[in-house]
Amino acid sequence: MPDGTPCPPTAQFALRQGPQLAANIARQVRGEPTRPFGYQPKGLMSAIGHNRAVARVYGINLSGFIPWLLWRGFYLLYIPTLARKARLYLEWNWAMFFPPDIAHLRFTRTVEDSDEVSQDQGAQGVTEHSPTPVAERV
Repeated sequence: MPDGTPCPPTAQFALRQGPQLAANIARQVRGEPTRPFGYQPKGLMSAIGHNRAVARVYGINLSGFIPWLLWRGFYLLYIPTLARKARLYLEWNWAMFFPPDIAHLRFTRTVEDSDEVSQDQGAQGVTEHSPTPVAERV
């Protein structure tokens, strides 16, 4: 910042510093004087989970579901293509109505024991196959 204070490490500042830096490099190459970077933040937003967010927009403090929708809307604005925006929008809405299960059942196939091949169940649920019959492995 022109007054010597560091800029916060947020995308809001980085998105504005990039074009200013490019313009200053072009000015330097042409031998023109550079311009200082100056920007006033519009606000801060943070999603805190469970369809909730906190925000400070133009000095107004907000929390709850509405700031969460705003956060998602601003996030979608910066996704590069329309196809990606649409896919992300659909995934977000699907997850809002059908949240992922927290318990996943692991189904694995097992091979029947035979005289040629025996099986031992490992600690992680992995089936180990051994060509040596169980009676000979002792």
